[in-house]
Amino acid sequence: MNKHEEYLKNKEIKKKILREELRELKEETEYSSKKQSSSLVGWTLREIGQRVEMIELQLDGINLQTPHLQRSGLLAKLCGMYESSSFVLLSSPSGSGKTSLLNLFAARMDIGCIYISCLDEEETLSDLLKPHGIDLKNETVTDDRPRVIMLDSAQKTYGEKEDWTILIKNLSRSIPQTKFIIAASHSLEGDHDTPVEFDSFPTLGRRDFLLIDKDATQLLTSNNGLGLPNHLQFASLVSCITSECNGLIATLRLAITTIEIAYIEKNPTESELLQFYLSRRMTQVMARCFGSAHKKVPDHLKCHLISCLNGPCDMPNEKDEYLILLQKCGILVTNGTKFDYSSPLARRYFFRWLFPIRYINNPSTIKELIIKAIEHMSASFLKQCTPSNDFPKEAVFQQLLLQGFAKNTKPDCVICPELSKRFPPFETDPNREIDFYLNGSLRWGIQLHIKGRGVGEHLERFTPHDKYAPLDVSDYAVVDFRVNETGECTNVQRHAKRISVFFKKGDFSSCKCIFGEDHDDVELKLSN
Repeated sequence: MNKHEEYLKNKEIKKKILREELRELKEETEYSSKKQSSSLVGWTLREIGQRVEMIELQLDGINLQTPHLQRSGLLAKLCGMYESSSFVLLSSPSGSGKTSLLNLFAARMDIGCIYISCLDEEETLSDLLKPHGIDLKNETVTDDRPRVIMLDSAQKTYGEKEDWTILIKNLSRSIPQTKFIIAASHSLEGDHDTPVEFDSFPTLGRRDFLLIDKDATQLLTSNNGLGLPNHLQFASLVSCITSECNGLIATLRLAITTIEIAYIEKNPTESELLQFYLSRRMTQVMARCFGSAHKKVPDHLKCHLISCLNGPCDMPNEKDEYLILLQKCGILVTNGTKFDYSSPLARRYFFRWLFPIRYINNPSTIKELIIKAIEHMSASFLKQCTPSNDFPKEAVFQQLLLQGFAKNTKPDCVICPELSKRFPPFETDPNREIDFYLNGSLRWGIQLHIKGRGVGEHLERFTPHDKYAPLDVSDYAVVDFRVNETGECTNVQRHAKRISVFFKKGDFSSCKCIFGEDHDDVELKLSN
């Protein structure tokens, strides 16, 4: 069997695997449509004056014969780098669109483009380049002409540092007409550091590949086969997906495909689609983008990574190996001083590694859940986070409530913090109200406030025709944490959906609560 036949055989195997995965996904959702999934996309290889047959790849690349994103700005950047350098590096997490960009480049440029996948672990960098006149072992070259060699998934060869050095420092001088575009992401296992020679290459990184919100929205609402089917294009769903994916193209594509498979022949309501998108099912299909082989979260990082669920935070050691790995696979990002999750979807996806052990049953009422969550709160942590003569910030209560919710709900109950930021209209609230949406069989909405600020306004947010109406929650509550000199309940306005929690100033060992319109308060003891 020659190399071309072997290549085609491997691609056929990948196609069969993908078809089987899609078949299982369709059966799970009772989808019987014969429409081919947009997960199957094509790649065209082009040498000078020669076009070879279309090869389907597993969730990679695009088919130029069908509607596709043009990525004009990104393509222009790559073309500019190509003109000025013999080597260009595309370095971003999996699912960013690197293979698609290579495809677009090959179609745009009037030059021979040789696509080489480095995924075959049995073939070394030397094996891959030798058929093209570049012999790394003997350090000789026998072919040079105007061409671009595209090395995709090049991270698989990063361990062959000596060969990379030979290619970049020695042989490239002997083939001045040959240029290289190196596309690389990072896996969770067997990674090697990027060769030091790459540091001087012009590079397109993670941020370059992200779609802006406008382009993501256009993708979701396009009616040319790329976007959601027209009858599924609810404004709240499009807005939520756009915000959650934060520009990562593969997550948008997977969301579209998964929703389409489940509902193409159905007429779901807006709330049904939102519940489906915010479900555990959706996060499970995102392993393609964020990896599924994550190791247990180290104890020294767990508290920090949980805190990061609320927003950017400091980390004890920015060079920690585990943090670096999370950045490489696109879950964490850093601005140089603080860390944050790359997107709300990445936050949701990584939740199960932060809380691997959940409860066997869900609480029967919101009141029961809030009681258990408050009793789970750490009094010492609240004390530690309290400025002198003050009260903990909202983010502190959010973090503790989140942990309490996770410990007292089943694994299929997806907990979405700060959902308010992903619903239109996008409002700017200086108090940064904090929202929780508990999906699964519960469909509860919970909003947190400190010292009563804006409680009345937000009690209306879950009512019909208001901000969260598309969620169609089965129940909701606004939890108001307060402090006074005695810790006794004061005469707050009672509301069926309001829960008022009173602490004595400087004492977090216990609190007194008013649940809804109950006349009697309830005293709760916090954990140490």
